[in-house]
Amino acid sequence: MRIIIGLILCLIYSIQSNAQKINVTLVVTKENKETVLNVTAQVLNVNDSSILFSKILKQNTSFVLNANDNYLVRITAIGITPIFKKIKPGTTDTTFTFLASSITKNLDAVIIKSTKTLVKQEDDKTIVDAEVIANSSSNAYEVLEKTPGLILDQDGNVYLNGSTPAIIYVNGREVKLSPQDLTTLLKSLPANSISKLEILRSPSAKYDAASSGGIVNIVLKKGIKLGTNGSVDASYFQGVYATKTIGISINKSDNKLNSYFTYNLTNRESLFSLTSNRFNTQTNVLFKQDAYTKFKATTNYASGGLDYKVNEKWNINYDVRFTANNSSNNVTNDIDIFKLNTNLLLGKNVSLVNNI
Repeated sequence: MRIIIGLILCLIYSIQSNAQKINVTLVVTKENKETVLNVTAQVLNVNDSSILFSKILKQNTSFVLNANDNYLVRITAIGITPIFKKIKPGTTDTTFTFLASSITKNLDAVIIKSTKTLVKQEDDKTIVDAEVIANSSSNAYEVLEKTPGLILDQDGNVYLNGSTPAIIYVNGREVKLSPQDLTTLLKSLPANSISKLEILRSPSAKYDAASSGGIVNIVLKKGIKLGTNGSVDASYFQGVYATKTIGISINKSDNKLNSYFTYNLTNRESLFSLTSNRFNTQTNVLFKQDAYTKFKATTNYASGGLDYKVNEKWNINYDVRFTANNSSNNVTNDIDIFKLNTNLLLGKNVSLVNNI
């Protein structure tokens, strides 16, 4: 039995050894007859699809296959539709040509998203992108309140370094307004009118020496101007006497010329009273003092100025300020001296002082 099996195997081996070998060339072309190179070609067993050969097709790349046997050919490459076909070589060297179809795909709309940097440093100044903060603010004053590194007090002053308020610039020019008037102006501007904020904590020598507290330059968007704006404020305080104030402020901003005018009138009356009792235990004497001081003051303050921008480096400024004070005080000081055990008035001192 073993001899028979051995004879059968030898016969099968002999048949396979005598199978004719031929060269098979695979060529891939486009519709314009141009040959496609550098594609991956695989020759597979037709029965179980196992890979027999795999090559990158170059010029004249060929496979040695058995004549009259069936094979599967798979060709793949980037940009073409995969090819999967059955071939059967003849008894002579054969070339098989395959037509490649390009893969075409229409892309949907391409959306490129980019996030702006909120804070960046340039030379001696910090630049804050106000457009990011403006999305959650209702006016320009709120933009300043939400800017990192800026501290605003209840009077409208902006602080950067220590206890000295920063000077406010708009488009590179100093705003000659009081903190209260500047606050009113910023609250009237929409939040999206500010493009960026430039923060200078240590201004260079080209700026005024008074800017030791730093500078905040508010850069408005192109086409937005402050124009002409003004404010009127008045206040009244009532104690024993009344204190009254009234003020007006006007500011006009143009491309090259800025002008401003401010006037404040304050009429203040106040009363200071002192009552004290001092007792001397050795002499059993009481010193009773009643002192009253009445203050009255009228203050007039006016300021105005012009700022002309010659070019990017030169500005011409003219500033004038006027203050007039008229004050007076009346002092009444009564001192009574009593003997406690007899309630006897030992002495009386009255002082009247009138300063005009």
